[in-house]
Amino acid sequence: MKSAARYTTLAFGLCFNLSALAALPFGQLTFVEREATVGAAEVIDVRLRFTLDPGSAPLAFSSSPLSGFDASDLPSLGYYYDVSTDTFTYVPFADIDRAVLTTIFTCGDSFTGCFGFKQGAYTFSFSTAEPGAATLENLVSFSLASGASYEYVFGQFTPENDSVSPGTYRFYQTSLELRFEGIDQSGNVLMSDSHTLGSTCSMGPTNECAFTRIVPVPEPEAYGMMLAGVGLVGLWARKRLRSTAR
Repeated sequence: MKSAARYTTLAFGLCFNLSALAALPFGQLTFVEREATVGAAEVIDVRLRFTLDPGSAPLAFSSSPLSGFDASDLPSLGYYYDVSTDTFTYVPFADIDRAVLTTIFTCGDSFTGCFGFKQGAYTFSFSTAEPGAATLENLVSFSLASGASYEYVFGQFTPENDSVSPGTYRFYQTSLELRFEGIDQSGNVLMSDSHTLGSTCSMGPTNECAFTRIVPVPEPEAYGMMLAGVGLVGLWARKRLRSTAR
């Protein structure tokens, strides 16, 4: 059963699909090694390749203060959570000082354990921007030329109960997003709606770009080797016990 639930790293657990601002960067997002065979207990890295379109503006920016974007391409409105009304309120930016790369994904099909929710064979965790890590999650500065590519680890799927059943597991949709942050005239911290830089395919009846991992059924020979190994360990233990008793 497929789920259309979507997750982001925003504290509120919400996501916003926005129309792209005119001259902001755009490109393509594809899975690296879309198909592979894995072990039942293997932690699965989801690797992606982001390629800026040759006709796109470069993705080159830094934050605090913000640089790398034309002022005409920055959003005019941002939102904040209004505790008094329990709603998200959109107001004009008074200042924008930060841009952030972040990720959104749709969890469904076989990979149903998402973002820490233990509801399927795997649980998912985002790869975070630690020193030396090849990831784009939550980066506040980045540089990529038009037409260039960057490979990174989007996140990991971990077997929920130490191992999963043999079968085919598929994951479809993720996107790389750019959002802006700043304040309004009253000092409220604002976030902009996200600009989609690139995304993979959505869930559908075909698997033309799905991320697929196959957990094979153990071969009879594998069972035989395992039993033989257990037998050898048992024989060695008996011999050791006899030697100790003498």
